[in-house]
Amino acid sequence: MNRTVLLLSVMVSLTRTACIDFAPEAQPAPGDPTTVNAQIEVSPALLDFQHINPGESLLLPVTITSIGRDTLYLENLFVEGADSFSLDDTTTDRILAPGSQTTLPITYTPIASGDQDGQLHIISNDWDDPEVTVTLKASGLLPSIELSPTSLDFGNHEIGCVAERTITITNAGPAPLILSGVVFEPTSEELTHEFHVAEGTVMSPGQTETVTVYYYPLDELPDTGYLYVHSNDPARPEARAAFYAQAHLSEVIADEYTQLGSNRTDILWVVDNSDSMAATQDSLAIHFADFLGIAEMLGIDFQMGVVTTDDSTLQGLVPIMTPSTPDLNGVFMDAVTVGTTGAGDGQGLWNGFAALSPPMTDPGGPNEGFLREDASLRVIFVSDGADLSQGTVADYVLNYAALKVNLDHVVLNAIVDLNNGSRYEQAATMTGGLVDYLGNPAWVNTLSDLAWASVSWQDTFELSQVPVTQTIGVEINHVPVHEGWHLNDIYNAVVFEPGYVPDTGDLVTIRYSLLGTCCE
Repeated sequence: MNRTVLLLSVMVSLTRTACIDFAPEAQPAPGDPTTVNAQIEVSPALLDFQHINPGESLLLPVTITSIGRDTLYLENLFVEGADSFSLDDTTTDRILAPGSQTTLPITYTPIASGDQDGQLHIISNDWDDPEVTVTLKASGLLPSIELSPTSLDFGNHEIGCVAERTITITNAGPAPLILSGVVFEPTSEELTHEFHVAEGTVMSPGQTETVTVYYYPLDELPDTGYLYVHSNDPARPEARAAFYAQAHLSEVIADEYTQLGSNRTDILWVVDNSDSMAATQDSLAIHFADFLGIAEMLGIDFQMGVVTTDDSTLQGLVPIMTPSTPDLNGVFMDAVTVGTTGAGDGQGLWNGFAALSPPMTDPGGPNEGFLREDASLRVIFVSDGADLSQGTVADYVLNYAALKVNLDHVVLNAIVDLNNGSRYEQAATMTGGLVDYLGNPAWVNTLSDLAWASVSWQDTFELSQVPVTQTIGVEINHVPVHEGWHLNDIYNAVVFEPGYVPDTGDLVTIRYSLLGTCCE
């Protein structure tokens, strides 16, 4: 073999050897890195939050590591299962170079009692394991509020009845329940509630409390109400119960009256018994026949008595005189001539009122039976001196007026000295009474005027039964009357106001529905 051929042969041999020992490794094409060598490692595979107290939260991290030779992309991160679990990936790196890692915080905030389960899903470009799941576990120890019932119907009751229902509040959870408020919102005052537990009360598991709701129906309109209970129950911080109620009228009553006028009158004479009153007392006794004649003509059913300005005890052999009293003129003369040895500091306003009040009118008292409940009252002060009673005239007028249902049934009158009788005169003027002066030669004619003034018309009509106030209707001679009267609750009576009092012979009809007698 010549030298040239040998050299070529060696070169070929070297070339083949170099191709085998130094062949270059294949490289990826331009673009995204390959996922062949991207690998993920997640730790731990189980997050167990165990028991969390009410109102608290716990954060546990999940560590994600890129263990391959290529870049790891975290394409999607999400939690499913119980709503108590949540993630915050705002600080989590989504692109991890080989060997790097990031953390993903998972938070558990209990919103229900009992075992809670969930899963954290991590989606990546790991070719072999593109989705990794982390198991989430926890146990909620929470209060749980229960209202029973949550809807309550009182039914249809009679107006005037009272119905009662209860709502039970229960802590059905394993942790303490804290009541932060109970609010009752009714549509009217006919629904009210009672709850005697203070705000901030802690209820142990299984403990109950009750709210009592009352229904006081006043009309036929339906009523509703809502009870709101606020607590630390995270699932239901505001629990609600609803109430419904309606009522109906009971029997309708019609009370009828014929206006005949009131001829029952109690007449009290308060006579000054000081040393200057002898002539005045004699004139009263002599001219009493004028008073009596008119009283008999009018048919006044009177009871009459006499007290003095220093003694509230009824005077005379017959303390209470009536139209049927034998020798009435003589009996009155005996009673009214009270003598002139009394105190000079007369207190007529006081002794007159004391004569009509306890203890004088109590059973066994000296004036028992004089003041009749259904009679009007006339008081006549006869004095030539000043009234020295302690207290204001206005207070005495109010005290006298309080002796009767209707203020207009009490009239004070004064026959007094022009210069000394101002307090008596004020009292008479304030009650619409008559005033005359002893210096007037014709003052005795006032006695006949007093007889006329002793007649009063009936303005108070007592109802036979207890009404539903809103249903009362008044008619005079079958014509409805919508004004000029009111119901006096204390006496259960319709009272006509001045100017609206029915005339003699008028038919008064009062219609109303009865209050209910039971609720069930």
